[in-house]
Order: sequence, then C-alpha cells, then structure tokens
Amino acid sequence: MTDALFKGSIIIDDDRITEITEDTKSPRGNYDKCVDATGCFVLPGLIDEHVHFREPGLTGKADIESESRAAAYGGVTTYFDMPNTKPPNNNAGNT
Repeated sequence: MTDALFKGSIIIDDDRITEITEDTKSPRGNYDKCVDATGCFVLPGLIDEHVHFREPGLTGKADIESESRAAAYGGVTTYFDMPNTKPPNNNAGNT
C-alpha cells in the first residue's frame, strides 16, 4: 500500500480493521453492513494534547462528558487534559 490517495475497501471484524484493499470492486464475503463512503476520506484518529475539561470545579463551562463527546465527533481518539481546574486535576485524589 502506498501513501497516496486511492479508492478501496476497508474490512472491519470485531471492531478492528482487518483488511484494506486497493480495489474499486466490493470484496467478496458475508458482511453485516456495507457503508458507501464515496467522496469521503478515511483518516487515522487524531490526538489532542491540550484540552480543558474543566472538571472538577468549573463544570459550568464544560465537563469531561461534553468535551470528550465533542472530541470524538471531530475524529479525536486520544486527548491529554490540561489541569486548569479548581483544584488542579493532576493526581488521582482530585479526579
């Protein structure tokens, strides 16, 4: 596989990518679901190394649930929380 753009198929089994093919034909097999992603791009999950979840202490602005949902919606799969909370969320006792 190259780093270039190509049309192909992605086979997912048990929530894991098991195969990526560079072919415009649908792969043979028995599948539960087929998603037509024509015109879409498949990208790896993003990492956001600077987020502010505001929990504990400042949940009127945001909280872990609302901000992690927003991150996931935008393609972020990993994040690092910056402890700008009251008290700082920098140890297990404050989480």
